[in-house]
Amino acid sequence: KLSPYKNLIIDFYMLAKIRGLLLNSDGTRSKGSKGHPEVTSLVWSKILKNEYSVIAINFGTNKEIKLKKSYKYPTILKYIKIDNSYFSLAFLPNIWGDLELTTIFPIRYKNIQSRLRKFDKPLSEISEYNFAFDSKTYEEIKELREDCRSLYAEPLSLFQVEELPRQAVVQKGLSTFHNSFKTNSLADKNLKTLLQDKNYYNKFINKLLSNSTTPQDELKKIMIIVLKKIKVLDPAIGSGAFPMGILHEIIAARVHLGDKTPLSKMKREIIENSIYGIDIEQSAVEIAKLRFWLSIVVDEDRPTPLPNLFYKIMVGNSLLETINGFDPLEITGRNRGNGARIKRMKDKFHHYFNIFNNSKKIALKKEIEQDVDDIFGIALKNYQKELEEIVAKHDLFTTNKKLLKEHEEQVDNIGLIQKILKDYKNHKSTNELFLYKIYFTEVLEEGGFDVVIGNPPYVRQEKIKELKSKKEIQDFVSYNGTADLYIYFFEKGYKLLKENGVLSYITSNKYTRAKYGKDFRKFVLENTSLKEYIDFNGVRVF
Repeated sequence: KLSPYKNLIIDFYMLAKIRGLLLNSDGTRSKGSKGHPEVTSLVWSKILKNEYSVIAINFGTNKEIKLKKSYKYPTILKYIKIDNSYFSLAFLPNIWGDLELTTIFPIRYKNIQSRLRKFDKPLSEISEYNFAFDSKTYEEIKELREDCRSLYAEPLSLFQVEELPRQAVVQKGLSTFHNSFKTNSLADKNLKTLLQDKNYYNKFINKLLSNSTTPQDELKKIMIIVLKKIKVLDPAIGSGAFPMGILHEIIAARVHLGDKTPLSKMKREIIENSIYGIDIEQSAVEIAKLRFWLSIVVDEDRPTPLPNLFYKIMVGNSLLETINGFDPLEITGRNRGNGARIKRMKDKFHHYFNIFNNSKKIALKKEIEQDVDDIFGIALKNYQKELEEIVAKHDLFTTNKKLLKEHEEQVDNIGLIQKILKDYKNHKSTNELFLYKIYFTEVLEEGGFDVVIGNPPYVRQEKIKELKSKKEIQDFVSYNGTADLYIYFFEKGYKLLKENGVLSYITSNKYTRAKYGKDFRKFVLENTSLKEYIDFNGVRVF
């Protein structure tokens, strides 16, 4: 898996290495990086798109790390089939608990069969003396080695040869790597220092993707520009842990690409241009803001005024944008000028983020609030007036159930509008909906967010009766009367993504088997490309 954010530059380097693209400054091919001619651009493209079938997964030859002595640990080999050809993808577990793709090579099917029959050979070459990690981790590997050997006590059919290693490695071996191969379990302090030194990869940056006609210095600049433009949303931001993690990953990537921007200034840039958050709880929003302010302060040599985050991390109901189906921000013939006015507000939000003079800040905020009132507030008041005129004409003595229901809904909508107007008057926000088209218009104009992340709240359906009655929620494809709250965060997050954007949530896994998850499962399969699913069922991680 080539992760888009985790160890970003390492992945770029691996990509260049796998394709044999590392060139010297004179244009000659680097020694030892010739690559395999069978691994063509077409093959590589299909690997990235997961357009292959997995034949088996196996342990590979031990990787050696030479320090004062040679340390060993095994690789993971995934045997795949593309068209009529077979390839082996070799993965190396690193000290961050990730599997990094280190090489791809062609292989014959009969050689796959032979290696599977000698499945435990690489493990048998590991001893307590030469293993890179501590004794506890070694005992786990040793136990796995013994389990693998017992699989072959009897002669095996071809099906068993292919199937059993997959079970052993996936169910136990990979979990051992992810759980045990961490920095603090390394056996040698010097080895830890060596493996932690990410600057080791800096010398390869100018050689990345050398088949490009773009000069390498320019390519580095392009990568930095792309990182500067990335847009990330957490629609239930809580304390801000997930956007903070993305902030650190973007910083690490830009630094490795040679960005010399001072760290505190870089953080300000990323928060201003890339990070967005919403939460229904005012206290959560304030904690998240504080977290980002502290992250800036710790890297400053001398104190400077902190940015204004009011329009970056905001209070609101991130699931709703309408009054039971009525969109107050829809551009019609009557309010055609609102579209241009909303666009002009983008610059005001950026200016407010960086303004430090208190009187100017107050004046600018009042100006923004007036814009919101003129665009959103007037639309609500006009809609309220329309509803009140309709309600006044109702026959209150009718027994027609349909008319009575419409009357009740219209009265409820009038009450909801009054509450929202009061919220904006007193707090400049509401927990009844969120104005994406105003506050995040800059992102929506570009097609949406690149990344939506988070840990949506787990609230059982019995406690969200009022939310489930909203027409906007009932119009969700994945709507189900018994669904938990987090289901709707999935679909809303998907709708906010730009094309080829990535959504990554930590949630309950009940939707995989519950009846209420049927429509949601169908929605996911029909509308998305599932990149990764990790199920911690049976493992107490929370």
